[in-house]
Amino acid sequence: MIGPMRVTRNGVATDRPELRRVRVRQLLVLRPVLSRDQVVDLLWPGLEPASAARNLRVTTTHLRRLPEPDRAGGEASYCVRSDADAIRLVRGGMLTADLWSLHELTDADQLAQAVALWRGGAAHRPG
Repeated sequence: MIGPMRVTRNGVATDRPELRRVRVRQLLVLRPVLSRDQVVDLLWPGLEPASAARNLRVTTTHLRRLPEPDRAGGEASYCVRSDADAIRLVRGGMLTADLWSLHELTDADQLAQAVALWRGGAAHRPG
């Protein structure tokens, strides 16, 4: 189960309602590029294809609103890109998640930062 996570939009933590959706959080922690079939298999295994496709559309709609709440319907998303085959998350300054940072802090010298992020606190940098 994916618990609480902190997502920032343009460097500011967001508490958008979309982040309370389990499938949105799960989609955020998957690899940055996945085929639609992979996402469906991971998030809705065994579900009828038409129902799984509908769930994926709804989930990606909520995911697009998370970093770009003012984006007009039908307007292309910068952070969440999709086509007939794949879904791509553009990670960076506009959209970040604490879990992504945690995965990047694998160096032993950065263990204190990783633990602080995991605990939800500010990262301590020795200095």
